[in-house]
Amino acid sequence: PANSAGEVADAANSLCEGRGVEIICQIADNLSAASFPAILKAAAAERIPVFGFIESDAKKGAALSYAKDYYRGGIDSAKLAFRILKGEKPAGIPFEYISKTTLVINKKAAETAGIKIPKAVADRADSFIE
Repeated sequence: PANSAGEVADAANSLCEGRGVEIICQIADNLSAASFPAILKAAAAERIPVFGFIESDAKKGAALSYAKDYYRGGIDSAKLAFRILKGEKPAGIPFEYISKTTLVINKKAAETAGIKIPKAVADRADSFIE
């Protein structure tokens, strides 16, 4: 485990080197997001694909990212606020998830890691990074 950004590179290298890790799925938090380049570097050295949950992860080098669309989340939030301003009781409004997620596939990163993205997944992608 890593407790600071300075420890992430060592932890990522230790995780990746010869342990049979097949994939890294980076769950976004402040520590791992700030250290994402070190995670990508350790994974690339062992040809381990990285998946992320922030749209920019694919742009930075992850094979793919599947992320909530926070722009759409802002629109969804505004609609909820409008309902409340019109007098609807917040306690009576059911919980809603952000209505859109975005799938971005980084073709080069996937190829470098030795994975082939299935057509069914590629067909659902919102965008590709060549």
